[in-house]
Amino acid sequence: MTEDSTGLSLDRNFDFEIDSAGDIKSVSGVDELQKDLSGLITNIIDNRSGGSVLTENKQKELESRIRTVVSRDPRVTAVNTVSLEKNRRGTVITGVVSADSIYGSVDVSN
Repeated sequence: MTEDSTGLSLDRNFDFEIDSAGDIKSVSGVDELQKDLSGLITNIIDNRSGGSVLTENKQKELESRIRTVVSRDPRVTAVNTVSLEKNRRGTVITGVVSADSIYGSVDVSN
């Protein structure tokens, strides 16, 4: 992953977005970073939580893993906060990250 990467634009359901000319839309800069980090957060939560109830230890483990993976992106200069939101059953539904990047501050959720 390069610092000035460009990628395909995806909507919240990870479907391709189409521009006004009918071509697949691309994104770059901070938008690309947010898309990439959102995908990382989703993968970590899906692979590590398995839909199980989020215990305090499991929450700390997931938050730590998200912080570690996000901080490895060369475009991220600092991870400020990582939080997980749960549904009524106590399973994770959203991961939220606030970070500093080469583009400025970014807030990302999956």
